[in-house]
Amino acid sequence: RADAVTIEAKAQAAANKEIANSLTPRLLEMQQIQVQGKFNDALRENKDAKIFLTPGGSTPNIWVDTKDKSRDTAINK
Repeated sequence: RADAVTIEAKAQAAANKEIANSLTPRLLEMQQIQVQGKFNDALRENKDAKIFLTPGGSTPNIWVDTKDKSRDTAINK
């Protein structure tokens, strides 16, 4: 059983290295554009959403302020 776990862990590590090596700046830029498109779609559907950007180029988060009167009004219409 221990050998099987070791073999699986080595295979997973090798797969992770292959994936990491395949991530080029162009591919990451394309992924960022796709995420931004989904982000824009979400904002079109919920105009009351609050945007929080995280440092380091991470994917932004959309949060909805449940104490926001305008959001509450929009949902209860």
